Amino acid sequence: MGARGGQSTPLYTRGAVVSAASSLPVHYTLQLLLLAAAVSPLASSSSLNCSLLPATDCTGGDIGNHAAATPADCCAICAANPACSAFAHNADVAPPTCFFKSGCATKTPAPAPTTAGIVARPPVGSPCIGTISMVGEDGSDTAVHVMQSGGSSGTARLGERSITLRHGGFRVYLTRTCADTFAPASFERFSLLGKSLSFSVDLRNVSCGCNAAMYLTPMGIPGQRATVRKDYSCDANAASENLCPEFDVHEANARATQTTLHGCDGGPPGGNWSNCEQGGRAAKPAAAGLFDTAGSVIRTAEPFRVSVAFQAAAAALGGAERGVNGTLGAVEVTYSQGGRNFTLVPSTDAAYLANLTQAIADGLVAQMSLWGGAASAMNWLDAPPCGPAEDCNPNAVATWSDFAIHALPRRAVEFGR
Repeated sequence: MGARGGQSTPLYTRGAVVSAASSLPVHYTLQLLLLAAAVSPLASSSSLNCSLLPATDCTGGDIGNHAAATPADCCAICAANPACSAFAHNADVAPPTCFFKSGCATKTPAPAPTTAGIVARPPVGSPCIGTISMVGEDGSDTAVHVMQSGGSSGTARLGERSITLRHGGFRVYLTRTCADTFAPASFERFSLLGKSLSFSVDLRNVSCGCNAAMYLTPMGIPGQRATVRKDYSCDANAASENLCPEFDVHEANARATQTTLHGCDGGPPGGNWSNCEQGGRAAKPAAAGLFDTAGSVIRTAEPFRVSVAFQAAAAALGGAERGVNGTLGAVEVTYSQGGRNFTLVPSTDAAYLANLTQAIADGLVAQMSLWGGAASAMNWLDAPPCGPAEDCNPNAVATWSDFAIHALPRRAVEFGR
């Protein structure tokens, strides 16, 4: 199998790799080993792309080996190479070693130090990336799928509870299915009135001129078109071809952040949305330095927590309006880190907030993107503190993790307060 040093598979020899004979071209094995020597932090976050089988070996199909401390390290190396579909990690040799495979058609029991791994590769062009865990309203873990517009372009990686996105990739969505194509029923539509959605964010590698955005829109409802990218996306600016209300929980980089509400007229069940407010109602930190790489409240050189709360209006508690329980009375976005926090309130307009109730009732889809370019195109977000020559770093990487939904305590929220 290869996890035991004396069998007819690759052997690790103190700093050198000796590969068994394989029908694969030699350059595949060489590429695999070069990747092993240069696995990036982003690649190593892709461990959820592999199914791990403890005390199991994949027999045959050997294409090379390399020292690695954990099965997750093996997964990162294997997933980065199209020739590798599986591996066996043996922790009982010195140093612990990955034995890479072209497949794992035959699985055999093995001693406990051996773990087999199978890479979950979506079909080429498939938007399905994989699955993460989040905390549901009842406090238990629940699985949600992740799909990426434009197909699996390689710009997104998943951890057990995280999504890491490179600059320039298409947006990613939390979905209830993971298939080769989008459909209106694909999306996980969260019912959030009277609840909060929270998550952690790591923006340390997102420079001025970039925008790491997390936003919520009512996607996949009747009347919305499939769009050019076939993902049924919608927003207040019709950048996605479908108009709809938009809740920008954060648009941010390591130096600046903003939360914005975009309301629209109309909407289901009577028809499609129209006349959306493109500029929206926005809020930024009240004072300079609250949110920055060395901010007084949020230090973006380290991960921090964001929570968006959709408070029901006091006048509607226990009642019904427009077919839903309650009317939106407040949207509050709280940033917290190390016991410090501040809250952004993008609007206190009672009528404006009430008009967003139906969009929340339809269910909101969580989505993330990371884009940017010239500093002049992002000065609405980050100038100041960013300067006119601080363009977006094309190597920017952002991570969102530890998603959770909680019911809010029922408290009086007066309209417009």
